[in-house]
Amino acid sequence: MSASKATWATLPDLFPYLWSAAVEGERLLAGAVSQTGPITSALPVTMLRMLMISTSRDAIPEHSGRTLDAIVPGFNAILGHHRIAIPFSTLIDVPLPVRTALLAGLTFALKEVNAAIPAIWDVTSGMHRAHLSFMLGELDPTVYSRSRVNITILQQPT
Repeated sequence: MSASKATWATLPDLFPYLWSAAVEGERLLAGAVSQTGPITSALPVTMLRMLMISTSRDAIPEHSGRTLDAIVPGFNAILGHHRIAIPFSTLIDVPLPVRTALLAGLTFALKEVNAAIPAIWDVTSGMHRAHLSFMLGELDPTVYSRSRVNITILQQPT
């Protein structure tokens, strides 16, 4: 069950300690959308979408959430605690109290693409991993290729 939008309006920013990184994330996203910002190692909009992919549904229900939790630990726990639901049909419809975490996560992920993508990959499975794989195809192959992720996964013991 999710909190109503009226309830979200009364919640403070739930990630105030990430404010400066969130401002940087907003700058990177705005620059990419307007095509005036710095060129980053991955498309900010693609990375934003990757951060909002659902995690494995096979896991214990309280461990389900969004891949952003791999970059901003505790994100899914805070969503659960405050009963904030992010619609699965809309990848970037994030309520204001948690938007700081999304923008900060974008900053962290863009600065460390080679660490962020495997972390995101590790918390997905099934159709969610297929969705992520599709999005990896949108990245410049010189930045990050699906083969790097697949090689890492194939080397892990089953």
